[in-house]
Amino acid sequence: MYPEKIINSKNASFQITKSLNGGRCGWICRQLTKIANFIEDIPIVGPRFAGNIRVVISIVNAVDEAFFRTAGEYEPTYSESIILDNWQLNKLQPFYRNLTMKLSDAFKKNNLSQQLEEVNEILKIMCVVKSYFTNNELTGLSSNAINLRNELVDKILEPLYEVIETSFENQNLTPFQTIAKLDASTINSYYPLIENISILSTDCLNYKSNSTTNNTIPLIINDFESTPQPVVKKSDDNLIWIGLFFAGVIAITIFNSRENEKDKKKKK
Repeated sequence: MYPEKIINSKNASFQITKSLNGGRCGWICRQLTKIANFIEDIPIVGPRFAGNIRVVISIVNAVDEAFFRTAGEYEPTYSESIILDNWQLNKLQPFYRNLTMKLSDAFKKNNLSQQLEEVNEILKIMCVVKSYFTNNELTGLSSNAINLRNELVDKILEPLYEVIETSFENQNLTPFQTIAKLDASTINSYYPLIENISILSTDCLNYKSNSTTNNTIPLIINDFESTPQPVVKKSDDNLIWIGLFFAGVIAITIFNSRENEKDKKKKK
């Protein structure tokens, strides 16, 4: 999903409004907030990720939750919450911090060849993680809880894809298909998220330079450290306008009701 987005979209933006597990902050929303707080100090990715999370959460909390709830909404059971919360706190969160730090370090280099080498490895790690949790570590989780966990993984990886896309969009690069592997030789790259040695391989997109020279490129840290303005999908934007419309109708109804009461009192 996201690797293709890197190639095909020049204006990709981190969107989470579509799957907030219902309005008023469901499980995904709570976990995203914790992760945002945990990585906010990391250059490039941290402030951008945290800023998007908080702005969208504020939008959700400001609009009637009925307009954001979906038929597919699922909140984990008590036993599932224990499993998922422990996984997020002790595995996903420290792994994600390490991954964002690697990406930040990669873009501190001013040599395109070095950046590509490190970013391609990060892309492979992301591909494996997305694939791994679809069919592994399923004990104690319903299919809905597994989907919820996969959704959280998607949401935290999306801003990393966005940063990669934005930083490389003006470079003369060609995407190519490669294989990302999880095995004994690569397991350390996934600690502590994946500790059991499994054999897994999945298709993944990487980049190569079309330039014959080893380009020196400017640092991009300052481009990402400011908190971005949220970009709301058109469908979500429509929901917000619908919510505001009904809020206006309610306000007018209340106003008219009060005016009618005043008229009745005057007649008396």
